[in-house]
Amino acid sequence: MITIRKSADTDLVRQLKNSNGAVVDLTDATYSCDLRETPTSSASVSATPVTFNATYGIYKIPIASSSLTNLSNKLYYCRSAITIGTADYDDSFYVRILDNTGVTISVAHPVSGTTANRPTLTSTDAGFSYYDTDLSALIVWTGTAWDTSVGDNYRGAYTTAEIAELDTSAYTVSDWVFDTDLNSPYWWNGSEFV
Repeated sequence: MITIRKSADTDLVRQLKNSNGAVVDLTDATYSCDLRETPTSSASVSATPVTFNATYGIYKIPIASSSLTNLSNKLYYCRSAITIGTADYDDSFYVRILDNTGVTISVAHPVSGTTANRPTLTSTDAGFSYYDTDLSALIVWTGTAWDTSVGDNYRGAYTTAEIAELDTSAYTVSDWVFDTDLNSPYWWNGSEFV
């Protein structure tokens, strides 16, 4: 279950996979997303997802705290629809909206941290990516366990300025680095980090 605070801007990071479990390339994707009280009710809040890393099917849904002020503290259905060419994908899920009063929570799931601070996930969170700072590796939740094999192309952790100066002549597509300033992984697409 993803939980977000009404007072904090939140980026919900998702990874799209097809029915066979394969990652879907989001290069030409178009998105629509909204929060609803039920899957069939009208939209309460709209959001505009953006591609985060197309090759690995990763996108993010920015939710502005200002758009949540009129929502009550409860579970909402996040309807996330993605279209690529003529194929439509439904990547919908539930989020819990909470007030600040007396509640201490993390905003959504953290995308990086120590092994001990990995988020507690369920089968509905399969595909969630997390950068484990103890392992210096990107890992992915399979729905039942953490998979560390995705870190095979890891090239290191650097500041944003250091990444801009890297000699990438020996890099191949899908090699990746972790930006310590932005707390985020970036993949080499053959000509730049994305």
